[in-house]
Amino acid sequence: MFTTVAHPPLPDDYVRLRASVGWPSPDLERCAQALEASAFGVTAYDEAGRAVGMGRAVGDGLYYFLVDVVVEPAAQVRGLGARIMDELSGWARASGAAHVALAADADVTPFYGRWGFVQGSTAYLRLRGHDRSV
Repeated sequence: MFTTVAHPPLPDDYVRLRASVGWPSPDLERCAQALEASAFGVTAYDEAGRAVGMGRAVGDGLYYFLVDVVVEPAAQVRGLGARIMDELSGWARASGAAHVALAADADVTPFYGRWGFVQGSTAYLRLRGHDRSV
C-alpha cells in the first residue's frame, strides 16, 4: 500500500530515488534549492513511511516542465508511477498553463501517452557542457 502526498521529496530522498534508477544528482544544498523552487511536487511513501517515488513540476505559470518522475525499482510495476502521473498531470491541466512538457527516454515514452503526452514537433535540446552532475 502506497500513499502520495502533494509536496516534493526531502533532499535526501530526492538524491536516493534518483540514484535508485541510475541518475546522478548535484550536492544536497543545490537539490534543496531546486526542490524548494518546484511549482508542484508529489512524493509517494510505502507503509513504513519511506519515500519510494516522486515527480515534480517546474515552471513559471505559463510553461511547465514535468521532471524527476521516479519510482524506485523495488516499488515499480504496481501502479505507483501512474498514480504520480495522475497527480502531476491533473495539477498541470488545472494550472491553466499554455504549455506542459516532459522529457523521457525513448523506451518509456509510451507510458506517458495515457495522460495525453505525445511526441512533439520540436526537439529537446541541451546546452552542451551545462549538464553537470544531473
